[in-house]
Amino acid sequence: MSRGSRPLAEGVPVGPHAMALRERCVAVLLKAGFEASLATRACVTLARYVIPA
Repeated sequence: MSRGSRPLAEGVPVGPHAMALRERCVAVLLKAGFEASLATRACVTLARYVIPA
């Protein structure tokens, strides 16, 4: 399996700090002026493509 396909194949991160990381990501984007729905989508995109598996 290639490194690029691994995050989607392994599923959603569920470690002890996963929810806190997602909440902080959304909070930072909201503070930067993103609308709530866009902040959520942007955070999901960042998690898929930036945070290593």
